[in-house]
Amino acid sequence: MDGSGGRRDLGIVKKTEQEFAEWIAAEWGLLCGLASFDDEPLELEPYQIDFLRNRPRFRWVTKSQQVGFSFVFAFEALARCHLRDKHTAVVVSYNLDDAKEKIAIARQVHEELPLAYQKRLVVDSKTELAFESNAPHNQLSRIISAPSKAPRGKKDDVYLDELAHYVNDREVCRGSTAQGAPGHRPQDPLPAQRHRAAPRPRARRSDPLHQARRPGLRQG
Repeated sequence: MDGSGGRRDLGIVKKTEQEFAEWIAAEWGLLCGLASFDDEPLELEPYQIDFLRNRPRFRWVTKSQQVGFSFVFAFEALARCHLRDKHTAVVVSYNLDDAKEKIAIARQVHEELPLAYQKRLVVDSKTELAFESNAPHNQLSRIISAPSKAPRGKKDDVYLDELAHYVNDREVCRGSTAQGAPGHRPQDPLPAQRHRAAPRPRARRSDPLHQARRPGLRQG
């Protein structure tokens, strides 16, 4: 708080060029430091930054709807295509419209990046973006967005957005995991019970349906 009782905005100041370079070398740093969306600096929620900084081989998010993870998938795919050469990110969505929307999001953020940090966009379609490396070898990094089908034969990153809604969720999930040695049968990564994208709202105890669902009581 300042002396007048008003609220003071605090910001992070990178003191040296080396610190700034190290900051934007990470996905979350590049997005928070350079990216814009709708002509406004991109602002990520803490849980979105936590997801970007989380680096295990598999990441599973149990979430509610409309909390911005579809955006984060598109953002991270774009950031990795700019930070890595010959990188492929496959984003699998519930339907074709959702798949196209993620490409539109990634394209918009790319267009609003500072020119000095942009890779050249050489493939631009409704379901794929490809970026040419600024290095002499001119290798391509790609974002491929597809409706709910197994992304077989693809490496690097695979995002399964709203997996619980896929009719063929197990097939898609098995097809997205790395294949083992010849003759090896990959383990089904999904548990026996189907997961929901968001938990059902809990009924209040005063709700007569709540009483009807209690163990030992039979619904009429």
